[in-house]
Amino acid sequence: GAFICADMVWTGLFQSAKGAMEYYAHRRTDKYRGGATMCVSAPCQIRYLFYLEAIRRFDVDYASAGPLILTEINFNSRPHRHTPACTIGILIESATGAVFDYAKSHGLARLTNKGLQHHNGETAAEQVKGSGSTHLSYKIEMPEVLLSGDVAIRFFRFDDSISLRAT
Repeated sequence: GAFICADMVWTGLFQSAKGAMEYYAHRRTDKYRGGATMCVSAPCQIRYLFYLEAIRRFDVDYASAGPLILTEINFNSRPHRHTPACTIGILIESATGAVFDYAKSHGLARLTNKGLQHHNGETAAEQVKGSGSTHLSYKIEMPEVLLSGDVAIRFFRFDDSISLRAT
């Protein structure tokens, strides 16, 4: 579905990703089989269709995007909020392999209900107010990491009984 919608945007059949997705959903829905809508629904596919729309509509130069520098990762909530803590590792990869491993350089990050706990025992937290409730925001700072091309940021959740120290 995403490929067909991308083709409709790329060839100019539709000027917008939304229009292509709506047309695709309309044509793929079988009203005689209970009307289950067949559509592009994965957020990552929808996002890339809108990227493609921007490339076509605004003549964006997609081939020569410059490098970016990553200095921090922010979480507006933590996974598994029903538990007192969540221990994670962060690995940043590109087409050539691992670019940065937070656990190797800083140790694992522990997101607790009191904030981000570092391997030295210090805790940092920032209260964020939004839409009637207050929650913790976790900022994980790292040295400047140069990124270019396709990049994957992988998060790994670990058993909370393991050590936070870098080896």
